[in-house]
Amino acid sequence: MREARFVAYPFRLDAPMPTVLPPTPTSPNVTPTIRAVREVDIPLVLELLVAMDAEDGSSRSLEISADHLREVVFGPNQKSDALVADHAGQLVGIAAYRDSASTLWSRPEIYLDDLFVRPEFRRCGIGEGLLHKLAGLVIERSATRIILNVQADNLPAVSFYKSIGATIFPDSRACAIAGDPLAQLASAARLE
Repeated sequence: MREARFVAYPFRLDAPMPTVLPPTPTSPNVTPTIRAVREVDIPLVLELLVAMDAEDGSSRSLEISADHLREVVFGPNQKSDALVADHAGQLVGIAAYRDSASTLWSRPEIYLDDLFVRPEFRRCGIGEGLLHKLAGLVIERSATRIILNVQADNLPAVSFYKSIGATIFPDSRACAIAGDPLAQLASAARLE
């Protein structure tokens, strides 16, 4: 069974993220633009999410369609948003996020649902670029932090988050109540 750990990403005010990433020594021809997702991107975003799920090796079946994704990101009751890394018209990375709030901190925060970069574009600064841009949104919205979960056995991801200054909280565990247990819990509710 995989273990998930809670991670907080502390942002730096003195490190603004450029709109276009400069080339790096390992990727001289990769200069993606980090930008907000557009409705026309939905089919490409869906491809990224399917690739991420396949790479994750999760036993869950991905229950998503372009229409559902469009509703969640662009519908009247928007629940999520995303930044994408666009390289020559191809989406090579995504940071899907949503607004959240901490009752303990009594402040808004941003919850990073998914951060994914296509394997052939990794180690080019794209993941960090997406997080820099997201950190800018945190500041813009007067929020306090970016929060996310990372699988403890995903050592490259854990190393990446540590390298950018994230705090790994070893005592926290991600939990989810879904499917039949959620339905059973809801049916047993006695709210007045």
